[in-house]
Amino acid sequence: MRDEIRQWLAQEGNAPRDDLELKEHRRQVLAWVTDLAASPRTTMGYPVAYGGQDDLGGYIAGFETLAFGDLSLLVKCGVQFGLWGGAIQNLGSDHHREKYLHDIATMKLPGCFAMTERDHGSNVQALRTTATYDPETQEFVVNTPDDGAHKEWIGNAACDGIMAAVFCQLIVGDEERGVHALIVPIRSEDGGDLDGLRIQDTGAKLGLNGVDNGRLWFDNLRVPREALLDRFASVSPEGGYTSPIENPNKRFFTMLGTLIQGEEHVKQGAAARMRAGMQRGDDPFDVLNDCQDHAVLLGTVYASRVILEAFADAVERCPDHELQAVLARVCDLYALAEIEHDRGWFQEHGKLSSTRSKAVIKAVNAACDELAEHATLLVEAFGVPEASLGDARHIQGA
Repeated sequence: MRDEIRQWLAQEGNAPRDDLELKEHRRQVLAWVTDLAASPRTTMGYPVAYGGQDDLGGYIAGFETLAFGDLSLLVKCGVQFGLWGGAIQNLGSDHHREKYLHDIATMKLPGCFAMTERDHGSNVQALRTTATYDPETQEFVVNTPDDGAHKEWIGNAACDGIMAAVFCQLIVGDEERGVHALIVPIRSEDGGDLDGLRIQDTGAKLGLNGVDNGRLWFDNLRVPREALLDRFASVSPEGGYTSPIENPNKRFFTMLGTLIQGEEHVKQGAAARMRAGMQRGDDPFDVLNDCQDHAVLLGTVYASRVILEAFADAVERCPDHELQAVLARVCDLYALAEIEHDRGWFQEHGKLSSTRSKAVIKAVNAACDELAEHATLLVEAFGVPEASLGDARHIQGA
């Protein structure tokens, strides 16, 4: 796959160009993505049942190799096939995958990943876009409650996107159910405007002018009940909410973890290396030794997920509401700090854009600032050894 992408990049007309105006650059990048999508390259990571090849490693290898070309092309492919397509694949059900994945992979359905908001960045749990279920019409009403809640820096939104996976606070029967994702049209099939939606072009983007980032405002835009990506929760026609994961914090972090796909990718990589070694006839002990780095990494990411789920469960059981709010923010900080620590890996594998990487760092800093006043209490409660505090005690004046 790396060789195929290198050969494609070497073809006439596929080299990066720095002499293009904004609109022309965007048209060129769209043409490149469409050309790539005419081959099986963009379907590799999707399931065989929906036209893919179940080869996530091959897809990621090809995606990484695109970085030798125009970086706007890399980002646009990441948005289209990794984020937009990944939301359908990992958060939706079979009927969503059947309906959308093939068209996403072939660029018949350009789309967006509408998570980030102006005031809350990538602090997903605190975003404020709402989706309220109306049982009389069996529709969700998507709304931007204030200007600070508009979707910001959304790739494919300014020009090319037809639909978006929009992350909203779900409201069913006057009860907030936390963050869920819905498939929301943002343009008609011929690219026309829609009632109940405002789009603004973000404009030039240093070094990435071929990416059409935009802003989205929703004004009571209605979508059918089936628009809910319902792998982890569903809403009946009558307005009944059900989820196989009762704990809302655990449900949120399970959804987020599934979307990032870090653990799953590490498992696939370790399994592929072991399988290849055995197929070559290597000694099993040597195969295991050769894969030790992968095995250690797999153990680390598995432990991180177990810790996060246990932490979320403990926060949910806390009887003191004031303390529960503080611990919930600590849980957010833990998850964000893990992503920040490995953000290079996530960026290399197309799971985190540079913009969102910066937003994660900002969210970590904001959470630290919020928790600073509780630092002494938290250190004592968790029994953090003095030797582990380092220079932090001097910063706090302890």
